Amino acid sequence: QTDAERNMVTWLEDSLRNSKARWKIVIGHHPLWSGAGSKFEQAHALRRLILPTLCRYADFYLAGHEHTMEVHTDDCSETGAGASDPLPQVVSGSAAKMRPTNSAFIRHQLASYPQLRTLYAKGLTWGFAHLSIEGDKATVKIIEVPTDGSGGSRVTFEQSFARRRHVAS
Repeated sequence: QTDAERNMVTWLEDSLRNSKARWKIVIGHHPLWSGAGSKFEQAHALRRLILPTLCRYADFYLAGHEHTMEVHTDDCSETGAGASDPLPQVVSGSAAKMRPTNSAFIRHQLASYPQLRTLYAKGLTWGFAHLSIEGDKATVKIIEVPTDGSGGSRVTFEQSFARRRHVAS
């Protein structure tokens, strides 16, 4: 590891804590939660590293890597971060490749991790996520593109989230 790699978590925390941005949206490659199950250990390690910082200072976490479409929240209760609102996470990874979700794994994960709430999880679909922000409200739309070659699209999920109130801001 380089010095920059060793200091990434500290850099992230300092950057988010010192940011004057109204919305603090962190974009990462690897998801914190996923219903596919194939990258569970990566997600578990990533949560240990950055979830406390995200819960303290961020409003959203956006990721790809899993070739699925998912929306989750983490209530941050396991981080000790003192956050007052759940942290939304969007996985948008099926624009170039599709993978299935694992319904048995999703059930196991939800039973084992009470801080997790899965709002939407779908695999084997083409699609993307759209995030819009208006004032103190962000709206996530999951947009699927049919596999029939028609070129159309449709919104299959939509959820609005209030900007998080941060205890540590």
